[in-house]
Amino acid sequence: MAARPVAFWQRFENPETKETLVLCLVAAGATLLNPYGIVLWLHVISFGSNPNLSTISEWQPPELTSMTALGGLLSSTVFVATLKFRPP
Repeated sequence: MAARPVAFWQRFENPETKETLVLCLVAAGATLLNPYGIVLWLHVISFGSNPNLSTISEWQPPELTSMTALGGLLSSTVFVATLKFRPP
């Protein structure tokens, strides 16, 4: 049984890759340190299938003709343009 984890770690020769993987695993495990444990993850995963979401206006796709959508499109365009034309 101990041979499998060793074989898994041997795939990652770069020490930075190993450190990043360990950090990701620790961060994922840290999210379980809450009063609800893994039940909170399960709730988040199942939340999107709640039938009440179809009646909540904030969860509806924006109409492209609304001022809010136009403002979001304009700000996204300006953001991308500043990234493209910024000095190196």
